Amino acid sequence: MRRSLRVGLVFWIFLLLAAAVCIAAMLTGLNLLFWVFGAMSAALILSWAVPAVSLRIVSAHRIPGDHAVVGEPFIVRYAVRHHGRFIPVFGLRIEELPTGMPDGWERSLKAAPAWVMHVGPGEEVHGEAIFVPARRGDFRFERMRLSTDFPFGLLRFRGISLQSQRLRVWPQVRAIRRGFLTRLIAAGPTGMRAARRAGRGEDFFGLREYRPGDELRHVAWKRTAHRDPMLVIDRSPPAPPRLRLVLRLVDAQGARAAGSDAEEAAISLAASLAAAADADGFEVGLTILGFNEQPVPLRRGARHCARIMSALAAIDLESPRVRATEQVRQDQRESAGIVVVHPGTIDPTVVPEDAIHLSSASTERIYAGSDPLRAEPAGDGLRASVPPGGLRASVLIQRLLRRTPAGAARPPGAPR
Repeated sequence: MRRSLRVGLVFWIFLLLAAAVCIAAMLTGLNLLFWVFGAMSAALILSWAVPAVSLRIVSAHRIPGDHAVVGEPFIVRYAVRHHGRFIPVFGLRIEELPTGMPDGWERSLKAAPAWVMHVGPGEEVHGEAIFVPARRGDFRFERMRLSTDFPFGLLRFRGISLQSQRLRVWPQVRAIRRGFLTRLIAAGPTGMRAARRAGRGEDFFGLREYRPGDELRHVAWKRTAHRDPMLVIDRSPPAPPRLRLVLRLVDAQGARAAGSDAEEAAISLAASLAAAADADGFEVGLTILGFNEQPVPLRRGARHCARIMSALAAIDLESPRVRATEQVRQDQRESAGIVVVHPGTIDPTVVPEDAIHLSSASTERIYAGSDPLRAEPAGDGLRASVPPGGLRASVLIQRLLRRTPAGAARPPGAPR
């Protein structure tokens, strides 16, 4: 750890006062002034010795974090270890230093330093600093600084420790209206199928011999009448709905579909839909049109949702775009509902038929907390823009999205 001393304005003011007291004591000969000068001299010595020794007997390292989310506080933890045997350490301040790199943390995160009040001999204490990410992506931490000015705040000793670490910031996740995805998928492709295992459901799975504990209402009486062993019907439980999210960041000519702000809003909308679908029990997949990235398969669970968020966070909007029609054809072979997220104007020509189209330019009826009765601008994006083969699903979706919630007052003249 590289150590240094910082002398501030308080030290120079205190030094001038000590010099004035020393001159007054020598001119007047008063014992009280000599005692005051001695106390001030001792304070100067302690202000230098205590912090200098404190930084020599402590060390700190950053505890790696998992991920951060745009707009949500992220806590960075530090472990401070005391290597001495007798002298405790007080008033440690831990802060991150700017890296000066394009991917440095200072370009996205607003930080508040950590503070540790006391570390006893042989102890390890954890401190916490709060960071608020402003944009998504991968960012780097390099150097952190320990400092203390205990006991009088006159001199501050600082030590710089090197520890490189990367942090991935996920896109902003906003709350989706309750039941929005369920109504949306129910209006278009359902993505429902039977599971390949036995369970409690309605679909036929197979026959097996009777086991003690089986209910009599599950016995296959017609088949049992022709055989000696009693047969029982196994049912297959319905599998969860399947949803394929397609994030369109390229137009039909292979160029950028919209500006950076609109694309960031589309990425945030895709992340919000993925989080809501995972919370509702959907199997979710992700396809990013415009980059040479493999589609994320249909899965469910916290780890799979984290994989989708990580893929959205890693998108580099400054990289060149490519046309990805083969990914769309692969998505068509899945028995899943397809929701396409557009950064602005909807262009249904680059995605498969019967897909449901949403635009990041119109989210009044998607995010929770927005006004559900607000008029929708002409030509905006919250609608199912599909070819004639999916026209019926489009009409159903428009009706569902315009439905007034139960108990809400309908404004005068509003269509039913």
